This record gives sequence, structure tokens and C-alpha cells, in this order.
Amino acid sequence: MFAGLVGHRTEREALERVLRRWHAGGPPLHHAYLFAGREEYPRGVPADGSSMGRPLGHGQWSLALQLGAAIVAGADDEEALHKALHGLHPDLTLVEREGEVIRTEQVDVLVAELSLRPFVASQRVWIIDEADTLHTAAANKLLKSLEEPPEHVHFLLTTSRLQRVLPTIVSRCHVLELGPVGRAELCDHLAASFTLDEAVVGVIADLAEGSVARAERLAADELSGRRSGLSQHALAALAGSHEARERFLAGVNESRRMAEAHAEAVLQAELARIAQDIPDERDRAWRERRARERARRDGARTARRESLDAIELLAALLRDLWVVSSGASEVVWNRDRGAELHAAAALAPGAYERMLEVLAAARKGLQLNVDPDLALRALFCRLEEVAQQCAR
Repeated sequence: MFAGLVGHRTEREALERVLRRWHAGGPPLHHAYLFAGREEYPRGVPADGSSMGRPLGHGQWSLALQLGAAIVAGADDEEALHKALHGLHPDLTLVEREGEVIRTEQVDVLVAELSLRPFVASQRVWIIDEADTLHTAAANKLLKSLEEPPEHVHFLLTTSRLQRVLPTIVSRCHVLELGPVGRAELCDHLAASFTLDEAVVGVIADLAEGSVARAERLAADELSGRRSGLSQHALAALAGSHEARERFLAGVNESRRMAEAHAEAVLQAELARIAQDIPDERDRAWRERRARERARRDGARTARRESLDAIELLAALLRDLWVVSSGASEVVWNRDRGAELHAAAALAPGAYERMLEVLAAARKGLQLNVDPDLALRALFCRLEEVAQQCAR
């Protein structure tokens, strides 16, 4: 149960115990769970996020999906479990935001279907992703159903911004807050999954700051040489090289193209599964439409994620340049790039502090759906302005 998940052992074991007792005829599951990835901020940054902080999710979506699949599949139906995990089980429904919010019309459809009996399982599950994006009217319509759903209905909500979820929604759920995965466990996972030197594993675990997905992307970039190349280009760009800046931006754009190609391959595989497993023509057309809509949203998220990863790389390098220029080299994060950092730390600590403030604003812009390529280009222009002002 919950195979493949890293971290959150206490929460996983508690859910496993509840599921086993329920499958054995014991007490029922709680009717509504809210899985929240805590808002964490990078070390050494004010807790109010005034500098370079940003929220990190910590596996809440994966845990919710696996719990939902276990509920509709029952104790030992491996085929049903497989279908549920791949979004093909008729009794597990995903509710995602359309545009910037989860709309009232989406909740209307959900509420109208609650009284219907399950199609093939004994239970029905609705997973509401990014519950913090529920429109206020939609959230209020959901309240009564969330408080007293039919006996065969379970709600699983996820969020990475718990403080943005309406308190009335939170109060009706059993809340599980998931913190960052511990450094030792993250190192063990990376060592088992990637062929990396022990020292590099430690560096990546530090840079990932408890996020498994971020750690895995960094590890893949390390193996491909992308992290090394982008770091070299970034340091040269921060020193004023326009050619290095263009190479850095080209590398980020190439990563976006590769991610989009992968997303398209995933979509085609999902469409093939739907065509094979869903015989009803109307149901199949509906699921295909949902898969394409999800792929479109995921494509936009992927583009932002690649740019945010690039900003996080710049942030880590700027932070290291700051501590090196302050004479605190022992707390450098990119320890495998120590010599390069010492050679590049040509400005006073105050200059790098100002650069980090500029970078925080760029990160916020990306989270507000600013064009990723333009946002990065504008960021480098502002960083160059700061460097020129501080060098006078």
C-alpha cells in the first residue's frame, strides 16, 4: 500500500491501519481528508517570505491518489487498483481547476452525482486537487455535501497553500499536513534511484529542501550534464556575459521543449489506455476530452516549472555568492562548485542581497502566469542593472 512514495511514514502507516480495519469490517474511514503540503521556505530566509521564499508541496497529491485508489479497489483487486491509479476507474473522479479556479458549475455537477450509487465498486471517491483554488461560491456550495455526504462517498482534497483554503472547508476535513522529506531519507532515495557520487547526492538533497520531485529533477539534470552546464552559464551571465545569458536561456527553452514532448507522449499513452479500457463511446469521449484538457494545463505548468527550476538554480548560486563574499564559505550549498563560486564572487554582499530581492519578484511573476521566457530575460536585465549600480 502507498508503494513508491518517499517520506511521510507516520501518515502512511496511520492510513494503512485505518484501511485494513475498514476492509476487515471495522470502523468506517473519515468521509473527507485534506492533504496539505506545508508552506516551507529556504533556510536562512525570513519566515514571512519577504526575501526569496516560495511554497513547496510535499507529496500530497500522490498520497491522495493512492488512498482514493485503495478505497475504490477494495482489499485485493489489483486490476481495479491499476485502473484507479491511471484515472480509468469510473468510481474515482478528479476535480481540477478550469483556468484559475474550480468553478461553481463543476461543484454543481459533483453535488448532483452524489446520490448516484457506485458504478462497480462499493464506494465513490472525489479528489479535489488544489482545493485552495475553489471559488468562494463553489466552496460554499460544497460545504453541506462535505459535511454529510452519502455513506458511499469520500472526498480527498489536496493543497500546497492550506492558509488559502476556506476555514469552513478545513473544519469539515481530517487534515494531514505533510512536511519536507528528511535529508537522510531523501539521500537514501537518490542513492537507490540514481548513479551519483555520495557528495553530489548530499548537495542535491540540500538544494531540493525536502521536495522529492525537485530532487529527482536535479538528479536527472546532474546525470545529463544539464546542471553543470546551466550553472556555468549562469555564473558567467551573472558576471555580465550576454553570450552566457543566451546559452542559459536556450538551455531552459530546450528543457521546456523536452518536457512538452514527454507530456505529449504521456497523453497519447493515456488516450490509448482509454480507448482500450472504456467501451462506452460517450464515456470514452468524455475521458478523452478531460485527458486533453489536463494535458494542456499540465503543459502550461511544465513551462512554468522549468522556468521556476531555472530561477531556483540562480537563487542557489546567488545565495552561495552572497555567503562566499561574506566570508562564510563553509555554508555553501553548491559545494561541488566551490572553486567557481570563489572565482565569481566579485561583488560586495549587499549586491547579492539586492539581486536575491529582484529574483524573488521574478518568481512571484512566474507564479502569476507571466510569460516564462520574457520573465527570465527581464530578470537578467534587472540583475545586470543591480550589478552595474553596485560596481560603481
